[in-house]
Amino acid sequence: GVPAADLERFIAWADDLTAYSGTGTADPALSRAALRSAAELSDFLLRIVNERRRQPRPDLISSLAALEEEGDKLTEL
Repeated sequence: GVPAADLERFIAWADDLTAYSGTGTADPALSRAALRSAAELSDFLLRIVNERRRQPRPDLISSLAALEEEGDKLTEL
């Protein structure tokens, strides 16, 4: 469900997050990059989820955004 135009940026965020979590050390530079990437990724995904709620597509994000169980919907948090 990630647009092809955003794939490189998505991979960079994932790389930052895995670089930090995979080291087992508290490297300040890795920490800053991971925090920045986590915030950017969260904003990015929230925009996509809101878009898919308005205009669903045949993808996982649309399916998750539409999930409902006993009247409760998934939230962004």
